[in-house]
Amino acid sequence: MLPSARHYLCARCRCQVIICRHCDRGNAYCTGECAGLARRDSLHRAGARYALTRRGRLNNAARQGRFRARKKQKVTHRGSLPVLALVLLGLALNPRERVPEAERETPRTAIYCHVCHRECSPFLRNRFLRPSERVPPRPAT
Repeated sequence: MLPSARHYLCARCRCQVIICRHCDRGNAYCTGECAGLARRDSLHRAGARYALTRRGRLNNAARQGRFRARKKQKVTHRGSLPVLALVLLGLALNPRERVPEAERETPRTAIYCHVCHRECSPFLRNRFLRPSERVPPRPAT
């Protein structure tokens, strides 16, 4: 029996995502870079909130003081610039082979998880599984 899957729209880019019940951890973002970008934005907002607190302002002042102390050190010599090497790239042509119409494979209509690429049931859920519907974890062997 194929595992059930959930269908949802990414909260950031609004692309359609299908995720099997084995991979589903309450995901709201697609498997692309949306999760990382959302995490970065969340951390940025949290840092901005922290910077508005008294403790955040004091830590920022101390950090800036350490930065200014480092800048007071005199540096008399600059390092040399890195030497750039000239690199020539060859052009490789790869002509596409034409496959006759009769030999082409017919596309399968199976549905796959976008995370682990397992085949899933064609009947998709739009909501999370309730705790009573979850499958208990397999015992470790």
